[in-house]
Amino acid sequence: MPNDGVLHYRWLFNEPRILVTNPKAIGEVLVHRNYEFVKPSRLRKGLGRLLGVGILLAEGDEHKVCVHEMQSNGMDADLYAIVAPTEAANACL
Repeated sequence: MPNDGVLHYRWLFNEPRILVTNPKAIGEVLVHRNYEFVKPSRLRKGLGRLLGVGILLAEGDEHKVCVHEMQSNGMDADLYAIVAPTEAANACL
């Protein structure tokens, strides 16, 4: 099925879902337009019980607070040290 990296489909009880398959589209959803795409409530509740609601599962203003706390604690440099080598390796592919 040809697509631009985003598939829209219906799940149980005709609930709309989006499946992102392209790395550029994943970046768009997770980084550039992250507040426009809401995680399914069942996923948030289920994983929230297991992991707790942190930066991964938070939405809207709650997510902004988590990001601000991480940035104020100097987490950006630590995360960049983990992500940068991975991005460099992917650029070579």
